[in-house]
Amino acid sequence: MPSYKVSFTTDSWVEDKETLGDLTLAHVRTERTISGGVEGKALAMYIMTYYGPPSDDGKSPSGNASFDGEMVIHGSIDGKKGTFALRATGLYTGSVETTWTVVEGSGTGELAGIKGKGAYSLPKGHSSTTEAVLDVEF
Repeated sequence: MPSYKVSFTTDSWVEDKETLGDLTLAHVRTERTISGGVEGKALAMYIMTYYGPPSDDGKSPSGNASFDGEMVIHGSIDGKKGTFALRATGLYTGSVETTWTVVEGSGTGELAGIKGKGAYSLPKGHSSTTEAVLDVEF
């Protein structure tokens, strides 16, 4: 299965949060620009649960979060154009650990039949550009 190095920048990040007791649940909508082995635009939506003591940086209502969601990518891989979806699962504990799985049957156009997985890790205090690896086949 070919492996592609992927970079993405977050163009927008909007959270709608609600707190119940000591936990905060957030619906996140984010848009991204993808480059490298995969080129294009992405739209992602996540559900996050913030838990634990408040974060040191003041960016989250608590220091930790778990999240699940999906990201739709419209673009190209090796010149093949189309759209596909990734299911994401991850944890934020100061750093970020995320795994992706291509949603079976989501590929369109020349990306029909795409299968695979990917991942990325971000250290605490990371920059706005994220480096990831995506292993896919058609």
